[in-house]
Parts: sequence; structure tokens; C-alpha cells
Amino acid sequence: IIFFSSYTRVNVEQSVNFSSTNTKKIINPIIYLNNKFKRKKKFTNKTILCVGEVKNRKGYHLLIKALSILNNKYKKNYDLILIGKTNDRYYKRQLDEIIIKNNLQNNVKFKDNVSVKKIKDYYLKSHIFVLLSKKAENHFEGFGIVYLEALFYGLPIIISKESGAKDLQNISKNLKVISPNNSNKVAYEIMAAMNNKKYMNPKKNKKILFNHCKLNKN
Repeated sequence: IIFFSSYTRVNVEQSVNFSSTNTKKIINPIIYLNNKFKRKKKFTNKTILCVGEVKNRKGYHLLIKALSILNNKYKKNYDLILIGKTNDRYYKRQLDEIIIKNNLQNNVKFKDNVSVKKIKDYYLKSHIFVLLSKKAENHFEGFGIVYLEALFYGLPIIISKESGAKDLQNISKNLKVISPNNSNKVAYEIMAAMNNKKYMNPKKNKKILFNHCKLNKN
């Protein structure tokens, strides 16, 4: 049995009995970091980027709550760009209500039908990538290729503990793994990354091969 991440294995084994299976392996996706792209000038405002469908499992409501803490409590003026299709209209309305309630209309931007080239520009011009995925009943984030894209473009990353992508902490120091429900901690780590010159202006990465040997603790 092959699993995409340790988190996937835990969740699947809660529902399926694999007692008769002798071999179980965790093999994460592979990415080749050979950053030969031209860096873009960053957005004027410090910008948080998140990429994924607009649905409850992605934890956008938690990220917006963290943004509210940053802008209303700590008096920052950070922007949040959410790129992804909106298939759950009810959830989108909930997000709009949270945004209005916290006076974030000018700071939260939803982007749909974004081309691959344009998404690349968003990665290069943003300051940090944050995705607070959260398990919703039997639905969970098994891994998430967008985390690899963010690493490829040199962004610091904040990852949810409820995501298979937390395996990436074994090979990169440019990320934090946090409980998605701890909005104050999320806000603090975003501020810390924004103020970290090493993260905000990373040196050109060497060629690195992310492979399952480094990620598989088994």
C-alpha cells in the first residue's frame, strides 16, 4: 500500500483495515528546485498568498481570522490573495460576512480562473504562502502540490498540522507547521516571517531534489 503522506496514512487506516498487508510505504511527491526564474518586485503591501478551491476544508475562514488579528489588533496593513474556484457558494457567503464584520474588504482579494502564467506572478510577487487546511468529516488534505509550488518560488510557508504537506518540515527550514485553529499563533508566525529578511530575500537556491527517501521516516 502506498500513501502520499504520513497524514494520509493515519486517516486512511482509521477507516480501512490493512492488517493483512505486509508492506506500507509513504512516498511524497517529488520536486526539482532549480530556480532559474526572474524574481518579480513584490506587492507594495505585505501580501499573504493562498491557492486552492474555496471550500471549508481549505480553512480560509481561519486564515481571514488571522488576518483580522494582524490588521486590527497589531495595526498591520497586510493583504490576502485567495486564488481558486468557488464551488461552495454558502461557504463563500460566510467568508464575505467575516470579511465585512472585520472591515477587511480592501485587504482580501478572491481570484478565479487565473492562468498558470498569472499564478506564477502571484507566487513571485507575494511575501508568504499560508494554507490552513482542516479535516472536515472524512475529507482531508492528503498533501497539496501548491506547497511545492510555493517552495519552488522561494516563499516562506505556514502549513496546517491537519495536512499531509507537514512532511515537508523534514527537508525545509523555510516553513512552519501550526494548528489551524490557533489564529493568534498563525498571526504571530506570519509577522515573524514578514520581518525575517532571510526569508523575505532568500539567496538563490541550490539544486535540490526532494525525494521520498528524505521524507519517509519508515
